[in-house]
Amino acid sequence: MTRIFYSLKIETKLMGVNFYIPLFIYLAIFLYLLVVPEQAILVIELIITPLSSWWTIWYFHDYLCRDGKKVLVTYPTSHLKYLFNHFYLYVLLYLLLILMLNVIFFEPVYFISSLIQFTSQASFFIGTSLFFMAVFRSVDITISIIVFNVISQIIDIGHILMLYNPFFFNQEILPIGEVIDKSLNNLLYGIVAYWIAKFLISE
Repeated sequence: MTRIFYSLKIETKLMGVNFYIPLFIYLAIFLYLLVVPEQAILVIELIITPLSSWWTIWYFHDYLCRDGKKVLVTYPTSHLKYLFNHFYLYVLLYLLLILMLNVIFFEPVYFISSLIQFTSQASFFIGTSLFFMAVFRSVDITISIIVFNVISQIIDIGHILMLYNPFFFNQEILPIGEVIDKSLNNLLYGIVAYWIAKFLISE
């Protein structure tokens, strides 16, 4: 466990300011929602869940864009296993941040429904951002695709471009029965994208 946290400390330093950017945005949004909590659903959905792709993109940046394999092979375990085992911890940390927002801003009766909605959306963006990083090996292209998808859904042209829409745009927390289908689709797309990306990265 000590080795894991030591390695994460090193990787966080390698990510530099890019590790802290989502935390600063998260803190700013948290403070904003304390003032206008009625906007919590849309703000979390449209900003916090897509932001989950940020750590994914920058975590794999050195490995995919700077020939990080030469560094990782010096570790005692398989470099690929090492890479993904530590990546899961970043995913877990971000999901915990989403969990905190759910606990603070939503009543317990709606907790499960909102958690399903937001974690499935975060899973979608984590998986798809990893996929685009694996395909294009470019931070700029990957971020542009994620941002374009989000904006196209907000201005309601995503369906014209035949882009998958992971959002609900709900003003109130929906019953579990109304979120489960799309949430499963979000999760499925994220998982499939993740496994394809892992295969591409391992090659």
